[in-house]
Amino acid sequence: MSSPVTTSYSDILDEIWTQGASSGADATNGDPNVFGWKWNVLSPEWETLTNLSANISTGVGFLVYVFADDDYDGSADAFPKTLSVSGTEHSGNVEPNINTDNDVYQLFGNPYASTIDFDDITKTNLTNVAYVWDPNAGGSGEWETWNGTTGDLTDGLIAPFQGFFIQTASSGTPDITITEASKSSNGSFLGKAVEEPQKIRFEVEGNGLSNSAFLQFGINGSPTEKVIGDAEELTSLSSSFAQLSFAKADGLFDIANIGNPTEEVTIPLDFTSSTGGVFTLSATDFDVSSNYDLSFHDYKTGESLLIDESFRYSFETQRLKPQEVPVLTSLTAWAIKAKSSESNRFGITLTPSTSVSIDDEIDAPTEFTLGQNYPNPFNPTTNINYSVGEAGPVNITVYNTMGQKVAELLNTTKSAGSYQITWNATGVASGIYYYRLTAPGQVLTRQMTLIK
Repeated sequence: MSSPVTTSYSDILDEIWTQGASSGADATNGDPNVFGWKWNVLSPEWETLTNLSANISTGVGFLVYVFADDDYDGSADAFPKTLSVSGTEHSGNVEPNINTDNDVYQLFGNPYASTIDFDDITKTNLTNVAYVWDPNAGGSGEWETWNGTTGDLTDGLIAPFQGFFIQTASSGTPDITITEASKSSNGSFLGKAVEEPQKIRFEVEGNGLSNSAFLQFGINGSPTEKVIGDAEELTSLSSSFAQLSFAKADGLFDIANIGNPTEEVTIPLDFTSSTGGVFTLSATDFDVSSNYDLSFHDYKTGESLLIDESFRYSFETQRLKPQEVPVLTSLTAWAIKAKSSESNRFGITLTPSTSVSIDDEIDAPTEFTLGQNYPNPFNPTTNINYSVGEAGPVNITVYNTMGQKVAELLNTTKSAGSYQITWNATGVASGIYYYRLTAPGQVLTRQMTLIK
């Protein structure tokens, strides 16, 4: 939350039960339910607010957990409750305190009584991603993100009384000014429209929970490194959750800008849930050109599916995360960034499409083929048949599910014809592997399984 006027925590929270603070709370004992963000340390984290009689800093956010038993009489009370404040709205540009360390998160708040546009906030050496906790999304709440063009925080609009996180960049001195010009109002757009990037929104649903993650394409992206505009996956503020994210750069991302790969690449898709059961994964916003072929892999079951507008895949999982202790007693120990759990189970493979122009077509079209290995599954040797349509360099390489090269089976020049090669996988661990044939203008890939 945040406040559009100068007021104390106790005033704005007067209609709900507060506890665990030495001043201004309904009760000084009990687990605290009002938290601030300890921003001016090397590793910022949640901290209990002990003085609720203090005024809320302008442009700064805070966190409140609301009890169903709102007057501590042993029974749940009627909701909704209305929180209200009176006073003069903050005016002028607001420059809240900011941690000048790199790669840290800071909690800010909308200082005005009207919606603000995140894209119009003045930001220097920040990651350009807004994170807003929506307690009504995903069944039990989820983080909504926006990076200027992509995300579930629609158009980057931040409502009055709303707090939001931003991460500082990996270099430079960060700074932020929430300007009055960032207030959102109706009007005609004058100027050149920004070209929307290509993207896919994946959504997982099941057991009353849901969550989403975006795969975005852009010239400044990377399939392996963190870049400006990537939105990291943050820890859920609810003990009941589903978490879907892409893994790269040793982190998890709600929005992953992978650039425009020119070679085949596999992006691990991470899933975590507080409960087991059947979940369904779908592509709900498919906006990708024909330059790429996309496929989904479940390495646990060995299934692979083409990804298009109609993609849907149901899977069963056990409860992946031990039951947490009640949120209010564990919150201050929670890290802001989410942790991986089952990142090795799913993957999304992007293969650049190849095409032949009409001028390249001749009387006898060339053919390159890559046969399915046999036997499959195998232990420890398997055979691979392939055909070369015309003389030239040919490479056959084996990769694991993380896209790491395991073996190079062939790297030489071949004449047109059909061939067979054998791979002896002695010393290689059991698992699913991909073998890829690369030749001028050709990239062919198949999957095989080694079982020992």
